[in-house]
Amino acid sequence: MATTSVAQLLAGIDGLSLTAPRDGFAGMTFRGVLLNGQPLRVKLADDMKSITLPFAPSVFKGNGDEPRKGIVFSVLPQVVEAMAELEDACRQMLEDSNPRVQALWCSCIKPGDKYASTLKAKINVAGPKPANFYNVACEAVPPPVEWQRLPVNAVIEVRGCYIQRQSIGMMLEVTDLQYGELARERCPF
Repeated sequence: MATTSVAQLLAGIDGLSLTAPRDGFAGMTFRGVLLNGQPLRVKLADDMKSITLPFAPSVFKGNGDEPRKGIVFSVLPQVVEAMAELEDACRQMLEDSNPRVQALWCSCIKPGDKYASTLKAKINVAGPKPANFYNVACEAVPPPVEWQRLPVNAVIEVRGCYIQRQSIGMMLEVTDLQYGELARERCPF
């Protein structure tokens, strides 16, 4: 499956469409997101110099052993702009069937103020469908041991939009993660 760059996403935002609604679990409805009729997979950067992980992936109220975790990326303004355009297009397409979409929308982006802008997604680090992990030489490697401040690049699959009684938002899944070495602190002595 081909990937779309952030610049291509911005240029082709008019090619977005949503699939017909499908029922999910616990009263959730799901609508897939397509770009020009194909599943949307976005490559966040062209290198590993511009994206880092401010925190290790985690699970709310989890014990740390769960295979599916939330992951947060510190991203550049271009990524924030592209994801904001994507969210806006999805909200507009959902307005007819969900008049409260603007009030219930849960954004996957958080614009930077004091800190870098961030993008939230999910990642499977183990289990039946784990993400693929690569080093800087594009060789398959296991998931990183130390995540915090790790320089990365990622391919994010935009699975779709979920609609629940109290919230609406996008479902983002990391399918591929390339990571480099942690920058070590210089010895002050």
